[in-house]
Amino acid sequence: MTRASATVRFQTRTILAVCVHAEGSDEDIWLPLSQVDLDPPDPLMRGEEVTLHADARVLKQKGLI
Repeated sequence: MTRASATVRFQTRTILAVCVHAEGSDEDIWLPLSQVDLDPPDPLMRGEEVTLHADARVLKQKGLI
């Protein structure tokens, strides 16, 4: 498993998933929290820039890298 990172804009989160937007896109991208780590771990504001850390395969499938 190769870990990778992507900088995205936080939108919202549920108990199980996080919704983000890629740079230059307004498309909602949902990722399971079981597969990603957020930095900072508890973003508070919609549009806040966060870094996702996850398996490179997951980020590539979602078009984030």
